[in-house]
Amino acid sequence: MPRLSRIALFPAALPLPCAALAGALAGALALTACATIADTVGETYTTGLSGGQEVPGPDGVRGDPDGSGTARITADATTNNICFALTVQAISQPTAAHIHRGARGEAGPPVLTLDPPLNGRSSRCYSVERTLAAAIIANPAGYYVNVHTADYPGGAVRGQLSR
Repeated sequence: MPRLSRIALFPAALPLPCAALAGALAGALALTACATIADTVGETYTTGLSGGQEVPGPDGVRGDPDGSGTARITADATTNNICFALTVQAISQPTAAHIHRGARGEAGPPVLTLDPPLNGRSSRCYSVERTLAAAIIANPAGYYVNVHTADYPGGAVRGQLSR
């Protein structure tokens, strides 16, 4: 095993000042990774999610009438990142989540697949093409977030982005 890996895995094997430094560095790196969503620069949009905002499918169903939640989307065309935080409640187990292109009242194609909020919440940052982040910043009302379930495969809850 290379020495660096052993140090990272077993800092207690080092002299006390080095072990403390190794532990502090590992903690700082972990905090840096955790802070990326909160510290993302760019334009942030927060929207409420509800079943009533879903566009009716061929069966005329809009979405889960009891479902609700929030979506926070941050688009940054400088760093080519899109970060999100989703919360949902009163829906069955989510199977998928997306950002779609489409105005209020219309269904549109997905432009970014998000981690579904399997335990009621999810969050993550994705590297994206600059053009996608810039398009969302230029026209947030042309995009929406929705969460799908097996009961509502077309979308259980939806929220339109806006300025």
